[in-house]
Amino acid sequence: LHFRVSPHMTPRSLSSCSRSCRGLHTNGWLRTQGARRRFCASASRANAPPSYPMTFLSNCEAITRLAGNQNGTDLDDATKQIIQKQIEQVEACCERGNAVANVPIDDGTYELVYSSSTNTSAGKLGPFVGEVLQVFPSPDDEEVRALAEQANSKSDKPVNVERTYRNIVNLFGGLLTVSLDAVLTVRDAETIDVYFVQTTFSLNRGAIPVTRQPFDPLRGGYWKCSVNESGWRVLTANTGNVFVLKKV
Repeated sequence: LHFRVSPHMTPRSLSSCSRSCRGLHTNGWLRTQGARRRFCASASRANAPPSYPMTFLSNCEAITRLAGNQNGTDLDDATKQIIQKQIEQVEACCERGNAVANVPIDDGTYELVYSSSTNTSAGKLGPFVGEVLQVFPSPDDEEVRALAEQANSKSDKPVNVERTYRNIVNLFGGLLTVSLDAVLTVRDAETIDVYFVQTTFSLNRGAIPVTRQPFDPLRGGYWKCSVNESGWRVLTANTGNVFVLKKV
């Protein structure tokens, strides 16, 4: 999930910024970049660039600690409520809807840190929980696009194939991998429509495909993106499930 002191800041604007970033003080500093994003923090991290607000990062790190090593699937309701409050603190330091449309354009791999879901999207398959990755674009980008267009040709509601990505669940250290290829398109500043193209079961971290099942017609949903800063993303699916991911 990038964050300057403006020489034109007034006490009023400083107060407004302080209110939007909970827990920060009126002696914080403000740095603006890009599409009028505002962030404030009382100090900078010693081991990170000074543009990273301490409150933003500390809350992200708190989420990571609380989530444990099973993506949050084994947590009780009380712990999930604490994590939700941490997520709200992170969101409070980010203006929603600013440059979020760049989310699907950025290449890279993101690892799931926490999800309120308890199904496969959170890496859970039966009693087992695996590592979850999102890869932009899909490693089989051309094939996924072709499959999507093939499904479009038979549909009376074709979807816009703007971008591909792959959700990967590695179980038993990668011995078994379940991957979901999909296409997406940006609907507005914070909403991303996603359409599932195919599911693949494979061995050895995807090196040996075992079975592949295309979706025809394509099945879809959407994400609401509330955080896309400093290698961190917070996505809420149309199901209501929340996903916190970190770039690796």
